[in-house]
Amino acid sequence: MAGIPVDKKKQLRTIAVVSAVLIIVLIAYLLVFSRKPQGNKNDESIRTVVVVKDSIPAYAQIKSDMLEEKKVPATEQNANAVQSIKDVEGAYTLVAMVPGEPILKNHVSKADQNGMGSGLGIKLDEGTRAMTLKVDDVSGIAGLLKVGNRVDIMFAISADKSSTSGSTTNEVKNDTTAVYLVQNVPILALNKNLTSESKPSEGSSTASSSTNISTYSVVTLQLTTDQAQQITAAMSSSGKLYLALRPQDAGDATVQTAPISTSDLIIK
Repeated sequence: MAGIPVDKKKQLRTIAVVSAVLIIVLIAYLLVFSRKPQGNKNDESIRTVVVVKDSIPAYAQIKSDMLEEKKVPATEQNANAVQSIKDVEGAYTLVAMVPGEPILKNHVSKADQNGMGSGLGIKLDEGTRAMTLKVDDVSGIAGLLKVGNRVDIMFAISADKSSTSGSTTNEVKNDTTAVYLVQNVPILALNKNLTSESKPSEGSSTASSSTNISTYSVVTLQLTTDQAQQITAAMSSSGKLYLALRPQDAGDATVQTAPISTSDLIIK
């Protein structure tokens, strides 16, 4: 560095030393900074999950006091875990659960869901039973029933009968007797569907036609235990069951009718 004054040389050396120190400090800072987020990642990734406080059986309704919220590291959290008690309060369990077990979204079902995954049992009122009847176009009201309708069930059976009029005894072959068996029972399902499904009727050009009809061959009803017993006896006989649709707003009104036979209609 010939020709450069001594003071200038000292100045350049000082600048070089300071620059080297600054570079070293910068490199050290970058190294520390790049490691810091990695080291704090788990500390910052704490999530809330809902866990079971006491054992809950399958298909039981979930109440808030059965659960508690717990903080867990994100690395231990299932992506399907429920994070708030409010999200599952009132829902139903699809599997049995043990204390401390996280609630998973696919292990619970809301009561208003129509899928069979939640089970038909959660739709039944206490003390009732579900029972399925086979129907045809006539006994099933021409495919016009919907889930949620309420129906009466009539039973018809044929047998020989003797009828006396004055001094004359008449023999009626295959006399059919019809009786109002049960009344005001709700429809839970049509075929395997917990909601009504429809298709365009013959000759209809669009699926939105007001003449759409449902297609089903079996109807599932909600019955009391006494009604279920009566229906079972009727199905086991040679008679036939017929559904009669009630007005949707008829409430629990029932009618009082006596059994009637073919002979009652033709023999006076």
